[in-house]
Amino acid sequence: MANWPSPQAFLDTRTFIEALPNQPIPLPNLGLADDGEINFLWDEDGFYIDLGFYGTGTYSFFARGKTNEGFYDDDIPASGGLPQAILELLVG
Repeated sequence: MANWPSPQAFLDTRTFIEALPNQPIPLPNLGLADDGEINFLWDEDGFYIDLGFYGTGTYSFFARGKTNEGFYDDDIPASGGLPQAILELLVG
């Protein structure tokens, strides 16, 4: 049986969205995982970003750019916005 995301996961996601830069970025595919994660996925030509919220006040991500070298981080404050490396992938 799948777990529904917690109210805090939805709040963290909203906090993250409100902290996004005021510049156009591609829209992610949104999803809910069986473990209660709210997931943002960008699978574009040249980059892949998988970003998730579990209701801990933070988010985690895995990303891969054109070189196929992956990088990731955990426990980024939801209010902290996007790391520069991710933003550079999204805006080109």
